[in-house]
Amino acid sequence: MKFYHFRSETNPDVAERADLIFRGVEIITTSRREHRYMHLVEQLRAIGADPDHPGYRYYLQAFRHGMPSHAGFGLGLERLTQKIVGFANVKEATLFPRDPVDSLHEFPALSRNALRCIFNAWSDDRCLPAE
Repeated sequence: MKFYHFRSETNPDVAERADLIFRGVEIITTSRREHRYMHLVEQLRAIGADPDHPGYRYYLQAFRHGMPSHAGFGLGLERLTQKIVGFANVKEATLFPRDPVDSLHEFPALSRNALRCIFNAWSDDRCLPAE
């Protein structure tokens, strides 16, 4: 569990968070964040981190004088696109893959289609995956 996750008040071993799975892939992650300063400090110490470390300074400073309860979510748009369109690999739904050299060899159609779609503002029917 992350130190910034809000622990359930009824079961402190569980964080108030969730994942949305679509066709076997996590596409959304959501969690309630810990907003109470002393709880953040305690949870940092519990994982063996030093709350006085400069890397936590500004993060903790924001909570020192009070912060409202808050939550958020992250959407994996490329994963969702992969599943809706039916691509075999998420790299095929990624405009700029992290390993472009490997992707060009693995998915030669990706580079041609991606460039064609970029310059045609995604309006070209050739942007659709090959059957």
